This record gives sequence, structure tokens and C-alpha cells, in this order.
Amino acid sequence: MRIDREKGMTLVESAAALAVSSLIVGILFSLGLTLVKQQQGTAAYNEAKRTVLFVSDTLAAKIQNATRIDYSRTSTSVTLTLDTGVVFTLTQNSGNPTYWDVVYQGPDGRRTLGTVGFSMEDPNGQGGTTDHLVLTLWQSYEDDTGREQKYVLTSGFHVSVAS
Repeated sequence: MRIDREKGMTLVESAAALAVSSLIVGILFSLGLTLVKQQQGTAAYNEAKRTVLFVSDTLAAKIQNATRIDYSRTSTSVTLTLDTGVVFTLTQNSGNPTYWDVVYQGPDGRRTLGTVGFSMEDPNGQGGTTDHLVLTLWQSYEDDTGREQKYVLTSGFHVSVAS
């Protein structure tokens, strides 16, 4: 009678199993890392978009109730004063001078709306009175590849035509 003592795996089989397992773990790790980077890029994009849209929507809501916009401009600030008593102040950010801190002051209090880059078509040069504004607002974010991108929005704002 013969006894079969070949139980277990050979060294070659163990090495092959280790190689396949390592390959699977590497793929799963890489996939997980990619998903985390994509999520971070998406979150950064959404935050940039939220900030720009919040500033834009607040400006639009308040300007539509006005009949006139008085504005003044210096090298480090822009002030928009509506005839409804609402004031928007954009002040150059001290940490990053390409961005501006936007502050709302109205009957319901004072609050900072956010920090955005902006460009304004200035209908009268350095200030004056107008019934419309065209602003380009932007916010930078880092995408999932680590590159800086910008969420950009150009909007026209017009005061109420009903007097």
C-alpha cells in the first residue's frame, strides 16, 4: 500500500499565488487612490462654483430691486451702493491680491459673501451712476490631476425698469 504525502503547495505555486495577490492589491490601491483624487477635485470644483454663484445670485437679487447703482473704484476696492440702501464692498484680498473679498451690507445686516476674482466692465471709467453692470467672477480650484483650474461666470446685472 502506498501513502500519498504530497499535501500542500510547492514553492513555485506559493510564489505564483503571492504574485497574483500582489497584483490584485496593487490594482485595488490604485483604483482607490484615483477615486479619492477625483472626489477631491469634484469637491473643490463644487466649492468654487458655489462661491461664485452665491456672490452672483446675491448681487442679482439685490440689484433687481434697485433703480440706480452708484459705484466708486480705487486700486484696492470697489463699492456698489444701491438706492435701496444696500452696499456691496469688494476689497482686494491681502493674502492673494488677485482675489477680492465681497461684503454685503443691507437692512438685514452685514455678511461676507465670499472671496472671488472679478472683472467689471466700467461704463463710466472710475465711478459714477449706472443702471447696469457686467461682472466676470471666478474662483480657482485644483482639479483631480493637481492642476489649477477656474470656475468663471460672466453676468449682466440690470436694475429694475419699473419706477
